[in-house]
Amino acid sequence: MWKRLCGIREAFWLGAAVCVWLLFWIDDPDRILAAALLAGIWFSLRFRKTSYVLMWLALCLMPYSNAWRMRANAARLPEKGEYTITQIRSCYAVASTGKDQVLVYEKDRLSLDEQIVVRQFEPVHTSNNPGLFSFQKYANDRGIFFSASKMERRGDSKPQTLRGRIWQWTESRKASSLYRLLFYGISESEELAWIGSLGLPMIGLFSVLRGLLKRRVDKSTAGWIVLGLELVCLVLFPVSPSLVRMACFGVCAQIFENRDRRMAFSILLFLFVCPGAARSMAFVLPSGILLAAKFQTGRGGKKLVQTAFGIICQMAFLGRVNLFLLAGFGSMRKMLGLFFIAALPGLYMQGYGIWLESVLQRAFFSFERFEIIGMAPWWYLLALGIWLLRISWKWKRVRALAGAAMLLVYPYVWKLDPFFHVYLLDVGQGDATVIVEPFQKSVVMIDAAGRFNHDNAYELYIPFFATRQITALDALVVTHGDFDHDGAVQSLDEQFEVKKIVTDSNEKVPVDYAFELLLAMRQADQKSGNDESLISFFSYDGFSYLWTGDASKNIEEQLIEAYDIQADILKAGHHGSKTSSSRAFLQALNCRLALISAGYRNRFDHPDREVLALMEELGIDRLNTADHGMIHISTLKGLMMVQSADGLTGFIRPAKRN
Repeated sequence: MWKRLCGIREAFWLGAAVCVWLLFWIDDPDRILAAALLAGIWFSLRFRKTSYVLMWLALCLMPYSNAWRMRANAARLPEKGEYTITQIRSCYAVASTGKDQVLVYEKDRLSLDEQIVVRQFEPVHTSNNPGLFSFQKYANDRGIFFSASKMERRGDSKPQTLRGRIWQWTESRKASSLYRLLFYGISESEELAWIGSLGLPMIGLFSVLRGLLKRRVDKSTAGWIVLGLELVCLVLFPVSPSLVRMACFGVCAQIFENRDRRMAFSILLFLFVCPGAARSMAFVLPSGILLAAKFQTGRGGKKLVQTAFGIICQMAFLGRVNLFLLAGFGSMRKMLGLFFIAALPGLYMQGYGIWLESVLQRAFFSFERFEIIGMAPWWYLLALGIWLLRISWKWKRVRALAGAAMLLVYPYVWKLDPFFHVYLLDVGQGDATVIVEPFQKSVVMIDAAGRFNHDNAYELYIPFFATRQITALDALVVTHGDFDHDGAVQSLDEQFEVKKIVTDSNEKVPVDYAFELLLAMRQADQKSGNDESLISFFSYDGFSYLWTGDASKNIEEQLIEAYDIQADILKAGHHGSKTSSSRAFLQALNCRLALISAGYRNRFDHPDREVLALMEELGIDRLNTADHGMIHISTLKGLMMVQSADGLTGFIRPAKRN
């Protein structure tokens, strides 16, 4: 009876920990409350004790209060005044008052624990294209929504704390870049940035120390020694999710002998200390591997489940699978741990430190040759997740072979995608749309906006294509010659396979579905090239789309006179400017959704308020890339799903046209 009772308790704590973890993935407090109540009903039916239900409801306060705090921080400006630098990264620093956190971009010569005075703030805003790194999303997930737009350093602000002095002393070393990487995970080199982002130097150090200590003392003593060192590092160095996770798991390993209870309380302790890192790969990967392998007894089954979970995590978080890191992560961690120990004398023997720094740079080799790139479609990740749950719960050889087959098709998975896709990319003040036919039968791009002092082709478009495993464009339709529409066309043509560039309305777009360039003959305003914009009208799965470039109301009037045209989706002309989107045009078009591609706080004040008010009056829903990031439309057999990068999702059925 006692063993049975202990088993029930452990099952409750493990189940509750996993459910609380899942609640942290929900941003809306109301949805958290609804999900918590549903889970509470399940716990009451499963365990049939009031005490368990009460404990569950108490645990739910963590994700619920965190969601409310995040919502409040996003809605209000931080308080002006003194802030303390708590973290320094390669491109920014984080300053905090304990209550508020803000980003500081002018980080040169700042020190940890230094005091600064912040006078003005602005929201953190960067481009947001799923599959590519979004710094705004990264910062928001960690509870940082504003940056310091005006700040000043105090003359007497040099830190007197031990942590600040260690930072200054490390910075004074001739091989300071090496020790920034080892102690703080900061890399000025793009090639070595992955080492710091994964927290490998510190993780490797403690893994090596634990292994060495186990040869000298018993396992428990070794655990306490390493745990003590981890806690010291948490005091002396900025807190990273990887180090916190190691410390939390280490504390629970020393307290609890039962593995299930140890795992449950490790998860809960980490979520209490670092709620903003609940969705970070540094926590999801190791915790998920332990949970996924829990129900496997055979060594082969555990290895398969752990490998599969690692692959799925890389797909979901990185948009790629690195086979080298998948197979050799443990060895790489050990090597970096040994390198960390070997580098410590270089803090005093500075010539030796400089030599080690050069060795690390020369020893690095590209891991890209081991990568399979592609952000897996949601249906593929869902199928893999269901398979992983089934194989974790009950091992069967047939299931294992089925999962292996599913994983083997990953390099070609977008070729198997049955959905029609339209991506309105978040490019700032400009236009870029990618249209992908089911099974990648064709890929068409409309416009490729440029950006001054940046190569959008290399930095944005080609990486985006890689995430969808797109290797060539069948056509690139260039609406007209403005930089915010064609600025990256030449660079893209030079660096990527573009089979045809379409610049004239009389040309044919080489696809098998209905795709027309309208109004080849028109009366254009000769003072502006906007009226020469190519007008694209295409349809698929019972939905129709109209892209008008920067065409003015004059062209819109000619368009509805020449064609009996209606469209479900309109890409609003001229970024929502009042020079386009006339009342007569919108009424004739009878569209369901208007998409606007505009830059955040752009100097033209696009989209125009009159245009937005008119659309509101006519019942046309609107989505703006400046507010929501990339807008993604996918259709299949008469059903349309619209998603924005910031999480909005909606469904549209085909309209009944006259």
